[in-house]
Amino acid sequence: MSTLLGHACAQLVLADPQDACSPLVGDYSGKVVVFTGKEDDCTLDMKGGNVQNSTALAGAWGAWNCVYCHEISLLDAIAEIQGW
Repeated sequence: MSTLLGHACAQLVLADPQDACSPLVGDYSGKVVVFTGKEDDCTLDMKGGNVQNSTALAGAWGAWNCVYCHEISLLDAIAEIQGW
């Protein structure tokens, strides 16, 4: 990592399980975890807590098939880049 004025790079990985409603499986240290699902699956606090407990650098929440979105969602863009 570098200073606030510099740039930092981190690997993007898809959470396992993808909805992050239960503890994540795998090593997420120093990575940005992308997780999916609606808040109906479980609360965002629960999802965030599971990401935080995984020692990930950060988490990014996105939803497939965003009903109210008129543009491509963040998760769709990441999935396309990553080849998911």
